[in-house]
Amino acid sequence: MVEALAFRIAKSIKDVDPKNTASIEVMKFALVVLIDGFLVFSISLIISIILNQTVLTMLGLFSFVILRYITGGYHFKSALACSITSIIMVVLIPFISITGWMYELFAGLSILLILIFAPANLEGRTRIPKKFYPYLKLTAIVLVVSSYIIKSDPITLAFLIQSITLIGRRV
Repeated sequence: MVEALAFRIAKSIKDVDPKNTASIEVMKFALVVLIDGFLVFSISLIISIILNQTVLTMLGLFSFVILRYITGGYHFKSALACSITSIIMVVLIPFISITGWMYELFAGLSILLILIFAPANLEGRTRIPKKFYPYLKLTAIVLVVSSYIIKSDPITLAFLIQSITLIGRRV
C-alpha cells in the first residue's frame, strides 16, 4: 500500500520533470521512508491520545528513532510490516514499568548489543561515511548511558528494543 503510493508519486514527479529528477526507484525509496514515518507518527499519536499516554509514547518513539538513526538495525521486507510493528511497540512502551535493577540490566544489554553489532545495515541507507561509524557507536553508547542516569522507562525500553534490532541478518 505505502510502496504503491510512493511509486505513483515518484512516477508523477518523474513525468513532470524527467531530466532534473532522480530515478523513480530512488524517489520511491525516499517516499516510502517519509510516508512510513508519517504514518507511524500519526497513528501512534492518535492512539496515545486515546489512551492518555501521549508524552510517554512520543518519548519512546523519538528515543527509538534517534538511536535507530545512529545504529541502524534490521529492516522488514515491507513498509507495512515495519509500520505495524513500530506502532505496536511505541504504543505499548508506556504500559511497561521497570524497576531499579532492570535499568542496569537493560542499559547493560543495550550497550553490549551496540558494542557487538552497531552500526548495522546503514550502508546504502544513509549518507554518513563509513569512517564515522566508530563515532556513531560511541554516540549510541553515550545515549544509552544517559538513559541509565535519568532512569526513564520509555527511553530505556525504546533503547533496548532498538538495540535488539541490531541482532540478526545483515540485509
